[in-house]
Amino acid sequence: MDKLPALRDLWLLRAAKEGQEITVEQLLDRDAIIDSKDKESRTPLSWAAAGGHEAVVKLLLGTEGVNPDAKDRYGRTPLWSAAYNGHEAVVKLLQRKTNLSWYYY
Repeated sequence: MDKLPALRDLWLLRAAKEGQEITVEQLLDRDAIIDSKDKESRTPLSWAAAGGHEAVVKLLLGTEGVNPDAKDRYGRTPLWSAAYNGHEAVVKLLQRKTNLSWYYY
């Protein structure tokens, strides 16, 4: 029974990475941890931002408890990941929610 939350949260990370909006929504409805982290400390929001998955980023940003400023083990935030990968629409979404909105890429 202890493995179920970890597996559910792993699915959330993967679904966010792949831009699977419906799956992300269903997992959040089933109490997946919004800021779960992988071995590199990347969150679902980090993965969605890096992939430019605008709909998933919007969904995650609208979920209570999300940390838009979460840093991975290298100090990269979702905003950094979106900017680095050239996802302008996602950068704009994140700039509205992050404490690093002064950071311009």
